[in-house]
Amino acid sequence: MKRNISVMIALAFVIGANTLSAGAESNTSAVVAVVKNLFSDVNKNDIAGASVLFVEQPSVTDAFPPFYWHGTTAFKEWMADFATDSTKHKYTDFDFMVRKPLSQEVDGDRANVVVPVVVDFKERSKPVRYNGLANVVLLKTGDIWKIVAFTWTTK
Repeated sequence: MKRNISVMIALAFVIGANTLSAGAESNTSAVVAVVKNLFSDVNKNDIAGASVLFVEQPSVTDAFPPFYWHGTTAFKEWMADFATDSTKHKYTDFDFMVRKPLSQEVDGDRANVVVPVVVDFKERSKPVRYNGLANVVLLKTGDIWKIVAFTWTTK
């Protein structure tokens, strides 16, 4: 009888560990999917679709002026400033390609994903390729992961 109880307890630990592992993998793939969806939406010029991936008051840091946006209008202002900067430098035809994450950590309702991103675009009609990194922090509310902070930097 004692042996059966020991086996049942060991089995419960194995099943519990596998369930936790599956949940962690599910969360990890979910946070990476949000990051990929962001760039996919931007590629399609679906700014409304991309905006719903963010919390109400996100923080954004990027490589063009004014370099930092925060608050309820942060996403809208970031995209407007991106358009202004692109027009100023005659950048067009953006195509963002998200590569395999360099790191992806999920801890409860918080996550951090770092992905290399290759950007193909045209500068004054000439093709350009640019390599960068996106560091994205996410918050899970209910079953939905949303972006709390986005930082772009070069390699």
